[in-house]
Amino acid sequence: MKTAEWRRLVRPLLPLDRSWGEARHAFYELPVRWLAVGIIGETSRWNTSMRVHRLASPLVPAFPALVLDLGPPASPTSLNFYDPPELESAVAELLDDVPTEAEAMEYIATSVPAQDEKAETVGYMRYLIGDRSGAEKALVAAQDPGLSRDWELQRVERVGGMLELLRFGDDDRFIYQLDRWAEETASASKISRTPAVPSIS
Repeated sequence: MKTAEWRRLVRPLLPLDRSWGEARHAFYELPVRWLAVGIIGETSRWNTSMRVHRLASPLVPAFPALVLDLGPPASPTSLNFYDPPELESAVAELLDDVPTEAEAMEYIATSVPAQDEKAETVGYMRYLIGDRSGAEKALVAAQDPGLSRDWELQRVERVGGMLELLRFGDDDRFIYQLDRWAEETASASKISRTPAVPSIS
């Protein structure tokens, strides 16, 4: 299914009590600050069917693309490919499961385990909902001393800098860094985002 066909199918199904943006095969709720929440379609290589995913994608730290769904459990429609006749009902069902950005942040901060590569994101979500102690614990967990791959070591260094800001109470620079990362992810994913802070000296 072509992008234009996908958008024509989804647009009439979007809840009217929420504002929506479009990016490639994604539809996401506006405004966006720290997460993109909505739905995203995945085309099949072999036919006109689409796989529909719910989207609850954190924008921090910087990601090269959206990371699909870290939000509350969703309908099983996200697991299947649908042909055009079935696609409309699948999209409508999944749209009913789209959380607000605040709901998704709360879920990630309180229910996603702070382990492996998710620990850093969980730490930032905890900070953003006001749980500084929980944020520090998650960021410490993200610095697993057993890590050895280059990208893992980069994460350890990145998190170390954020932990230093957190422990010194430098909230302005902490938020500023999160805002920069969110802008990078949004730009890479063609997401229209509302900046959290204007600038810092």
